[in-house]
Amino acid sequence: MNTAEFIENCKSYSHYQNIKPRPVEFNNWRKERLHNKYSNWIIENANCPSLHIPIRVPYKEIYEEVASNLDRFVAHRDYGESHGWKSVCIHGTTANETNIWTTHGYGYNEEPIYNWTDLANSCPITTQWLKLLPYRSFRRVRFMLLEPGGVVGVHKDTDVRELQTINVAINNPEGCNFYIEDAGTIPWKPGELRLIDIGRLHSVVNNSDTPRIHMIIHGSRIKENIAQLTCYAYDKILKQ
Repeated sequence: MNTAEFIENCKSYSHYQNIKPRPVEFNNWRKERLHNKYSNWIIENANCPSLHIPIRVPYKEIYEEVASNLDRFVAHRDYGESHGWKSVCIHGTTANETNIWTTHGYGYNEEPIYNWTDLANSCPITTQWLKLLPYRSFRRVRFMLLEPGGVVGVHKDTDVRELQTINVAINNPEGCNFYIEDAGTIPWKPGELRLIDIGRLHSVVNNSDTPRIHMIIHGSRIKENIAQLTCYAYDKILKQ
């Protein structure tokens, strides 16, 4: 399926139409303190394509820091139907090694040690905010830029279907859409932090005149620290 066909297919779905109802065993999750178990069910079994976790993001300040470093971005997966997609790491191996460590040409025989890159020195507000997130450790933390007219071709990042990677909208210009398998488009607003099911096919098209900048966070997340937020967020969707 090419990207155009995929997008047309997505248009027949609303974002949350196929999520599962809350199991009866979790109806009293607050009183019975079942937030960890309920959160795990949401992440692994609810068939939820994305979930807005209400963690404050200083997105305007982060945007200003990124806007001063646009020359640092490098082409990312610039092949197939993708074009205009760029990235830079604030945490990783180097600022310019934006793909997974097994990528041909990087020269690693085993997973490398990840650290703050030199970009962190130019983005102190971003760096401080990241350090406050519920993570034991980070691997790659990347700013992802999609140029006006740019396309992220349809793909999936894993065969595991569950809410996994955190994606943060630093901005999301009107006319830029994130299409996701069986779930229409993600209803992004600037400053939102979302868990995304990257085991679904997805594609992004920027039909605006503004670069779209998001952040993708990979690492060892302390799930129990956001378990209650995850439960409240899912219950909010069910009430809509």
